[in-house]
Amino acid sequence: MEQKKSIRWYAGILFIGMLVLAVVAGMENSPRIDKQTASSANSPGGKQTADVASLPRPGYMAPDFTLQDLNGNQVKLSDLKGKKVLLNFWASWCPPCKAETPDLVEMSEKYKDQVAFYGVNLTVTDVEEGVKQFAADYRIRYPILMDRDGRVANLYQANAIPMTVTIDRNGFIVDRRDGQLSKSAMENMIKKLLER
Repeated sequence: MEQKKSIRWYAGILFIGMLVLAVVAGMENSPRIDKQTASSANSPGGKQTADVASLPRPGYMAPDFTLQDLNGNQVKLSDLKGKKVLLNFWASWCPPCKAETPDLVEMSEKYKDQVAFYGVNLTVTDVEEGVKQFAADYRIRYPILMDRDGRVANLYQANAIPMTVTIDRNGFIVDRRDGQLSKSAMENMIKKLLER
């Protein structure tokens, strides 16, 4: 009986040891984001174009993109380096987006000389005429960028809208908020950006 207990005990220790080795081996082989060598998430041909990984999270380089605004002008995010940027992902059919927009319009007027505001419309789920009407109804003066194929929403993992991202002058994400922002939360986000 004592011998069976001893065998079970050693078998248990052996099993735990093998489990630990398997976990360690898995960690060694798992992909890592190396800030020195990671390539930009949307670089053509997967070439390494940045020395810092692009992820839609604070502390990482904002993934680059090019979209057209409502007037057909091309806007490329990387061309905005040197400016502080606020991106707001939204759609005209989204009730929280509608509720948030008056505050966003007010903040864009209040901070227009310090922060470049851009609305990124999830046009892939929206109707362009509805977007134009929404912009007119809410008197939006900042550029609205049309994400017609949903690529930029996917790039920024905008799974819930509205979603707001602030980006510093060097192209790094300062803050990201999923869901509707209160006016005070929005202003705090902007103030945090201005401190950078």
